[in-house]
Amino acid sequence: MKKFTKIAAFALAVCMSAVSMTSCGDEKESKNGKKYDDKKVEQALDNTDEKELEEAFADAVKEIDKEETTEAETTTEDEASYEPTEEILNADFSSGLVQIGNDVFKIGGYYTVDQFIEEFGDRYDMSVINPDGLLDPGKEGKAELVSVTDPNVIVHINYMSNSEEKSSVGDAIVYFIFAGLDTKRANACWYPQGITYQPEDFTYSNLPEFLENLGYKHISLDDANFSLCFEPDVFWDQPKGMFSTSHYELRTKSKEKNLFGNYSIYTSSFGYNDEDAKVISFDFTVMTGDTSSYQ
Repeated sequence: MKKFTKIAAFALAVCMSAVSMTSCGDEKESKNGKKYDDKKVEQALDNTDEKELEEAFADAVKEIDKEETTEAETTTEDEASYEPTEEILNADFSSGLVQIGNDVFKIGGYYTVDQFIEEFGDRYDMSVINPDGLLDPGKEGKAELVSVTDPNVIVHINYMSNSEEKSSVGDAIVYFIFAGLDTKRANACWYPQGITYQPEDFTYSNLPEFLENLGYKHISLDDANFSLCFEPDVFWDQPKGMFSTSHYELRTKSKEKNLFGNYSIYTSSFGYNDEDAKVISFDFTVMTGDTSSYQ
């Protein structure tokens, strides 16, 4: 209906182009500031050849289609315009931070579901969560939350009961938060230091220097296997074997305890291509349970 109105208006404008716009008693002013006369417009329409009207409508269809295509492209571009914040660009890998869209979340068990809803409920559709529902001891739940301003931004959360009895979903602890793949592909997700899920600036050779400059210790695979990486703030090269991709693995420990009463242990994996040695993927995971064996 909106499109037809535009076409009709366009065709009318074509017809009016032949009408003299001299001032008279029935003269009115259009939205674009041009003056017109009702009687002369009506007269012009009566005297306009049918073929001319059809041609005007055909021209209008082309013009409106072109206009709507441009509008759609502009809208899509606007929806995908996200930038990493200073907070995520400067974040340490032990921070547990991830930015999705314009929001920065902390992974590792630092919100209850109720707290999460309170902090982010105005920006995501939380209707998929029933905070008054019940969870059995140790049971988990998950939710897919769509941004209320941009459907391309989707946040996934995993939560778990930390009670020895049945407890409300609202009291459960949100231990993992991640972006949907489409959100990552829309360039709307960043990890500490502004790293994306497909880094472009790292290679097998320069990644160790980057991590060492951040204060992390490079150890050998033998050391990693022997210690089981119980020492935090270390990284090692894990060649392809039981894993599908060769990768550097960084192990870090949170600075503060989570709501489970433990320090969160974060694993950052930088996958690289054996052929050209380029880093091609990044994955960020967390362990929130009993981490007392880590120094």
